[in-house]
Amino acid sequence: MAEERGGAEARRHFRGARFIMEAGLRLGLGSAALSTALGAFLRFAREHRSPYDPALVAAAALLLAGKAQGAGPRARDVINVTHSTCCSSCWPWGAGGAAAGGAVGGGCRGSPGRC
Repeated sequence: MAEERGGAEARRHFRGARFIMEAGLRLGLGSAALSTALGAFLRFAREHRSPYDPALVAAAALLLAGKAQGAGPRARDVINVTHSTCCSSCWPWGAGGAAAGGAVGGGCRGSPGRC
C-alpha cells in the first residue's frame, strides 16, 4: 500500500514539475526562475503530506520565483497561463478531469474565476 501511495505521489510531483516547465516557458521565465520554482514546489510537496492542489502550488511557486529573480511576471499573467495550461491538458491532476468522470477541462466554464 505504501508503494502505491509513493507511486501516486511521484506521479503528482512529476506532473507538477512538468506543469511548471510548460507554464514557465509560456511566461518567458529564465532557467534560474524555473529552477527556483521547481525547488519551491518540490520542497512544499515533500514537507506537506496533507492534500493540496498541485496547480495552485505550482502557480504560486512560479509567481514567487519570478518575483525573486527580478521584475517577474504579473499575477494576472500567471493566472491566465495557469488556466490555459490546465484547460488545454484536461486538468492533469486527477481531480475532476475526464478520467475522474468530470467534464473535460476540469469543469472549465471559460473563465479562470469560474473553474
